[in-house]
Amino acid sequence: MLFNLIDLLTRPEEYVCVWRDGKLYVEPVAATSATNIESTQQTSKEADERIAA
Repeated sequence: MLFNLIDLLTRPEEYVCVWRDGKLYVEPVAATSATNIESTQQTSKEADERIAA
């Protein structure tokens, strides 16, 4: 755990804070980007379904 904290403090540009489900998470930037892409794809799919209905 100490190693993770040292890594975070020495390379802050590679991490991002995310507020999710009432909790604050620190995640690698790449993981957050993947989550955002999935969320955007789901939202787009839901919008397409509403338009088709």
